[in-house]
Amino acid sequence: MSFAQPISVKDFRDNLSTIIEEVAVGKKSYTVTKFGKEKVAVIPIDKALNTKPKKNIDWDNEPFVGMWKDRKDMKDSVAWVRNLRKKNNRYSL
Repeated sequence: MSFAQPISVKDFRDNLSTIIEEVAVGKKSYTVTKFGKEKVAVIPIDKALNTKPKKNIDWDNEPFVGMWKDRKDMKDSVAWVRNLRKKNNRYSL
């Protein structure tokens, strides 16, 4: 996130209230770094919520829907997964 000013975890902790005010009022952005690596971004809420609305998906017309409908061994998907897990000795229910 090149738009945000980097700040260490220690500086972030020591100046938390000031940083929150700068982000909320001044619309500044920060990336909090730990051992020199970016870990989290602190950005104004209006930027965080400025996302495109999700498109409604017509699931009935997606190509993967129903791709296993003719599989006799998968009629009961829960039983199929349970048997698969038993065969691999993982997470049996």
